[in-house]
Amino acid sequence: MDFASDEEMYMFYNKYARRAYFGIRKEYGNKCRKTKVLTSRRFVCDREGLRGKDVRDHKTNRARAESRCGCDACMTVILNRDTKMYVISEFVQEHNHELHHSSTVHMIRSQRKMFVAQEIETDIAYDSGIRLKDVYQFFSTQVSGCDGLDYISRDQKNYLCTKRQ
Repeated sequence: MDFASDEEMYMFYNKYARRAYFGIRKEYGNKCRKTKVLTSRRFVCDREGLRGKDVRDHKTNRARAESRCGCDACMTVILNRDTKMYVISEFVQEHNHELHHSSTVHMIRSQRKMFVAQEIETDIAYDSGIRLKDVYQFFSTQVSGCDGLDYISRDQKNYLCTKRQ
């Protein structure tokens, strides 16, 4: 497959990940030093890698649950300098962990996104004095439950905070 931009690559792998019930993240991206053009990018499962040893381990009462398990699923894309298009060079499909359930896949960080229309409606409702919790409840009832929304209430709050800044 060929891609024209970094955003197009991310959207493709994210759609695949949604259908396969896992989350993704960008591991690295290499750029040309002279032209600053992206030459390669690697997308990985959000459970790739292992957490390093924390120096505060002896002071911790309740450690956080382990979220990384060394999953090898990935997609590496490189720039074809002749066609100026990005081409998939490596694709690993196998996971070494259980995947998310279909009813919870909308809550994975890489899958959450507020659309422009939802941002505008949030602005209007918040400016009219409605609490954020009530705005989120209203939007979720419009789409017959929170599962129909592509974001969580925290994303709505973060959107308003960044807008104010």
